[in-house]
Amino acid sequence: MQWRIALSWISGYFVFALFTPVIFKYRGPVTAGQFGMTWSIVGMVSAISGSWIFPKVPRFGMLIVKKRYAELDSLFGRITKIFTIVATLSAITVWLAVYLFNKLGHPFAARLLPVLPTTIFLIAQTLLVFTVPFSSYLRAHKKEPLLFISLCAGVFTALAIFIFVKYSVTAIGLGYLAINIVLIPFIILIWQRCRIAWHVE
Repeated sequence: MQWRIALSWISGYFVFALFTPVIFKYRGPVTAGQFGMTWSIVGMVSAISGSWIFPKVPRFGMLIVKKRYAELDSLFGRITKIFTIVATLSAITVWLAVYLFNKLGHPFAARLLPVLPTTIFLIAQTLLVFTVPFSSYLRAHKKEPLLFISLCAGVFTALAIFIFVKYSVTAIGLGYLAINIVLIPFIILIWQRCRIAWHVE
């Protein structure tokens, strides 16, 4: 499991850390700085909502060891609902803040990407955040069935960045959004299949 998680985290580098240096090289320091600030703010959605799921992962593991799967699924369902609500409200709050900064002409708006690319990246990242409960549920079983998905996400995201950076940051955001829309259903499908297979007595 350790090497699988290691590879997943390496692929995560391409998903989260490759944007800024590539944008810096091809679009210049100003756009890269705007993206970096915007990306940090967008990341707040994951940070805030994650506080509702990560403390529960040890509890998931305890229930799995005891084979109390009905209780596990009940807890997972409750936490996922709260997680989804918090993530959605966080995303809306971030978007409203960015929109108002631009609408009111606040100086801070100049440090961020325009509203359109910010909206696209925010939607893409929020969709990805919605999968966190499912990946946490699977990894609580001390298994990593999402390795292939993580590698695909890393490779496709890296390709999208290098291909679309020549057009605009908005194009990069659209590519990133498209990748998430395609891959996320596979994550849910893997979760459903593994849940059924692993819980057979």
